[in-house]
Amino acid sequence: MKLPNYNRSDYGNILVCTLFLVFGVVASEEGGLHWATYFFGVCLVVALFSPFLKNHIERVKAAQQEFVEFDSVRIKRYVPKKIEESILWSEIGKISIFTNDKGPFFDDLHWVISGIDESKGVIISNDAEGLPKLLEQFQKLPLFDSEKVIEAMGCAENASFILWQRNT
Repeated sequence: MKLPNYNRSDYGNILVCTLFLVFGVVASEEGGLHWATYFFGVCLVVALFSPFLKNHIERVKAAQQEFVEFDSVRIKRYVPKKIEESILWSEIGKISIFTNDKGPFFDDLHWVISGIDESKGVIISNDAEGLPKLLEQFQKLPLFDSEKVIEAMGCAENASFILWQRNT
């Protein structure tokens, strides 16, 4: 088993919890331990195991990290081992942003690239790796509304913003 990778903050938390725990045990009367002693005991256990939890969360996030790639022909969205979808640039009919009121703890902004007939499309999380470069490409489209992007980024409600639409 690999030893945990503690940082300075982890060592500080362990030290403080240990000191309070020891003080609580030493200062306790024969009647039993004070509730704060139990509290710092639990805090010590959490501090000791937090690097394991952090490493696990980082591995899970890395395995699920959504990313987007594009070239002159198509846009592709990937979520490793879950989703792979794409749309041709020539098939794009509309680019929108949908927001919701679930943030900041949940993904609350999505880019929706709809096909001309709306039977195809790609939905990209605002946190997807590669999205800033894709936005640069979107901004090269004629009549792309960058002001709507700014408006959508500041929205914390359920809303939709059309950024670009193909002329029919």
